[in-house]
Amino acid sequence: MKIIEISNLSKKYHNHQVFENINITLEEGKCYLFLGSNGSGKSTFFKCLLGLVNPTKGTINKEKVTFGYIPEKIIMPSQMTVEDFLYTLGLLRGIKEKDLSIIIDELLKEWKMNEKKKNKIRELSKGMGQKLLIIQAIMSSPNLLIFDEVLNGLDKEMQKKLLLWMKKWKKAGKTILISSHYPEQYKGIYDEKYYIIDGNMINDKKAN
Repeated sequence: MKIIEISNLSKKYHNHQVFENINITLEEGKCYLFLGSNGSGKSTFFKCLLGLVNPTKGTINKEKVTFGYIPEKIIMPSQMTVEDFLYTLGLLRGIKEKDLSIIIDELLKEWKMNEKKKNKIRELSKGMGQKLLIIQAIMSSPNLLIFDEVLNGLDKEMQKKLLLWMKKWKKAGKTILISSHYPEQYKGIYDEKYYIIDGNMINDKKAN
């Protein structure tokens, strides 16, 4: 079942055509891998889907989509504690207050961050910061997960854990979008692979 249908999507900044006439349908329970050099438009494409960037033209039709997003780069509120950061985001996303503390504690334990609960975000290592981004993305159980270079900063154990979770999410019917420079890391997980080259999105029919 499709959850997003994208038609003739284009984005242009001043005289630079980032991408043009993208047509793609995203379906439940599938993982889509997007490849391209730095500046090719992967992150901009994701931000268009999220509504963070307005496309120059084209349409994005969404069917009851809730998003979880991990950007490649983000500045988090450094003075907030891990717990307060997640609690605030949880309330903003409509998680019931009576459930929120339980969800946060379970996810912090799962991702081996329970001892960092009272730490300020500025005190976290890069790897811990990346795990915090993963937790905030999944805590409201969205049905579409968008991961921009998500394995960056994670040690081998946590990379393996995240890849295993991706397989579970797919079985549960969630849709996953990933950008990466290293397709081999996601072999056996993605269903379709796309390259963004010179503003064009090209489907690699030989994915996996």
